[in-house]
Amino acid sequence: MAFAAVAGLGAVDGGYFPGDWGLATLAFTLVAASAVLIADLPRPGRLELAFLGGLAALALLALLSTAWSPGATGQVLEAERGLLYVAAAAAAILLLSFRDAFAALLGGILAGAVAVSLYALGTRLFPGDVGGAYDPSSGYQLAEPLGYWNALGILTALALLLAGALAAHGGGLATRVLASASLVVLLPTLYFTFSRASIVVGICAVVAYLVIARPRGGLGGVIALLVVRRLIRRR
Repeated sequence: MAFAAVAGLGAVDGGYFPGDWGLATLAFTLVAASAVLIADLPRPGRLELAFLGGLAALALLALLSTAWSPGATGQVLEAERGLLYVAAAAAAILLLSFRDAFAALLGGILAGAVAVSLYALGTRLFPGDVGGAYDPSSGYQLAEPLGYWNALGILTALALLLAGALAAHGGGLATRVLASASLVVLLPTLYFTFSRASIVVGICAVVAYLVIARPRGGLGGVIALLVVRRLIRRR
């Protein structure tokens, strides 16, 4: 589900346009309903219910704002987008109740991001064959299939952090090897987006990881070594 969500929505401009929200909402709803029907799942905790309630309240607020807004089109669309978030969060929370689902969720997100990055690189490595004809006047930054280089860069930056964590703490050898190999695709994709915002996101994500996970040696030491080496090179 995670792979299909990231790769599928990524293939349609990141799910930016309203025409793609209905099908995505239906898909997440079917996944959530199937999880409830086929398994005796535990009751979601307070944090999960609070998270879902917050997303639902946001969607409801957007819908209620039609009462005092001059036009209702934008508010209705935002409510529909909010409903998509509720359906996706509900599906994820229910699926995470299954054994080993957390590792599968992270692996699916990473695989989806790699698939999107491969397509982005293909638009430059095989112009005309991938993504249609390349127009240099539009700029050299990688943006497809999301359509915006900052969006692609942020997705890639977060995927890089996830790949590093799975490479260091993955449950099996195959997981660690595949996560490490994904860096070959993710790093050049991030670089060729030329997105400064993505670099900031990546730095914040690394700091958050070091504070929350507190890795012993391993990845934490490697990150510190890379930072020091980068600073020495600049000097």
